[in-house]
Amino acid sequence: MAVDWMAVRNEYVSGVGSMRQLAAKYGVDASTIARKSKAEGWQAVRREQRNKTQTKSQQIIVEKQSIAEANRIVALLRTSDKLREKIDEAADQLNTGTGKRRTVLMMGDTQPLDLQEIPISVKLDHIDRQGLKQLSSALHDLAGIVMPQESSSGSAGAGAITDGIWRAVMNEKYADHLTDERPTQIFFGGSSSGKSYAILGQRTVRDLLRGGRNYLICRKTGRTIRGSCYNEIVKAISRMDLSEQFQCNKSDMVITCRANGYQVVFAGLDDVEKVKSITPQTGVFTDILIEEATEVDYGDYKQLTKRLRGGDSAVGKRMVLLFNPVLQEHWIYKEFFAGRWNDAENEYSAPDLFILRTTYKDNRYLTQEDRDKLENETDKYYYEVYTLGRWGVLGKLIYTNWEIRDLSERAARDAACRNGLDFGFWPDPNAFVRVGYDRKAREVFIYREAGGNNQDAEQMANMLRPIVHREVVRCDVDLFRINELCQRGITAVPAVKGPGSVSYGVEWLQRQKIYVDPSCASVISELRTYKYREDRDGNILPEPVDRDNHWMDALRYALEEEIIATRIG
Repeated sequence: MAVDWMAVRNEYVSGVGSMRQLAAKYGVDASTIARKSKAEGWQAVRREQRNKTQTKSQQIIVEKQSIAEANRIVALLRTSDKLREKIDEAADQLNTGTGKRRTVLMMGDTQPLDLQEIPISVKLDHIDRQGLKQLSSALHDLAGIVMPQESSSGSAGAGAITDGIWRAVMNEKYADHLTDERPTQIFFGGSSSGKSYAILGQRTVRDLLRGGRNYLICRKTGRTIRGSCYNEIVKAISRMDLSEQFQCNKSDMVITCRANGYQVVFAGLDDVEKVKSITPQTGVFTDILIEEATEVDYGDYKQLTKRLRGGDSAVGKRMVLLFNPVLQEHWIYKEFFAGRWNDAENEYSAPDLFILRTTYKDNRYLTQEDRDKLENETDKYYYEVYTLGRWGVLGKLIYTNWEIRDLSERAARDAACRNGLDFGFWPDPNAFVRVGYDRKAREVFIYREAGGNNQDAEQMANMLRPIVHREVVRCDVDLFRINELCQRGITAVPAVKGPGSVSYGVEWLQRQKIYVDPSCASVISELRTYKYREDRDGNILPEPVDRDNHWMDALRYALEEEIIATRIG
């Protein structure tokens, strides 16, 4: 069987496994992976990825926090990064058969860490086995720095990591609200402001360790949770070296604190009955957190508020909303902002409602490259919304000829469905749509959507197979990925692209009536914001904005035959 080199590369670059682990997983020699890695520069990409995602240790110290405790975390992260780098180097030398002088970091007997660099000069096979063993052992033992055996109160994790430490490793704007008990809390703002990691990730983990709180975490559709909300919490657990404190059940989408039994339960609002019936194993849900809350309907929100009942009256119930702002016409703006919010300020505070706006400037861990991208945004709407975190007022929308309608019955009897797939490269998603078309009435019916981030060919095929069976899927023009899908039984074909194909496809869709099933949250979100470009002065330019348009592209691919036939005719 052919090796899925795309999957191997993605897992190596993202740090999922070592070369030996990947070799065993994919049935290929580690030396072959090493040669391919060297030829294609995988290690440099892996190092760059790690630098983007790992916290810079010197940024962790915050003057008003407990310096001694914060330094302990700094030492852990700094040493952990160094050890992982040494392990990667040693593994590469093992696989390529070259020997070098080794450097091993050893732990001292006292704290703060007494780090010594000890050169080891031995034969190649001794370097590979003994050096790696020492490095791996040291990396494992670092847990003792931040997780001492004795704890002052609560579970082991809660006693070891005080609120001073939590605040030290959080961005300051969010650290101020680590223990905020107000019943409705809204954290919104621009892209890359760090709100999800801080509030969804770090604060949730802290609360579970303390005990007394169960979280229900929701998004509009269940399929989007695993790659977003679930991963944010797992990342926060791992970053604080707390994996031993939690049981993470990815199939059931439940995370449980081992010491006290309190849980985070994840649910999509596309499965209403499940949301109504799920309960935590201990107590009741005290916190409901809605990620990407602008995707959620007002009715969904009202249903969720009914879940915040019962339990210990001493524990305050909280509804927390996280989102990037979209339009002032949205129900969230009307419900919580209208008549209260002063756009010249970044905070609204009342006894029963707290609203905080943050931007990329509030995220001290953001790379300069990411800052530059946001600051150099040229479209007025996207600059206002995604860079400055302000509620948007759209210019000229591309599609206004659509409405939401339950299409489940029509989809069941439609024997001539069309399928479109737009390939995404991280952080953009793969986007799939399944549609119907009534040529006589000029009506488009969007029945279903599917997609995901960072999917390999096998995952994409498994997603598509039960939906399309042997039907044709018209795809973005990426012949390598198309071939990968065809090898896995998907009838994937490239879309026809050429000069003017996007503009003509858009114009064709503008002449149709478009109906969207309410389950297609991503399609609906893009339809609401897909617009023509504007310059910084608000002048409309004659071309669509080339961002947040993945499902819009998939829609054009799905209906390509109709679009081309009309153009030729």
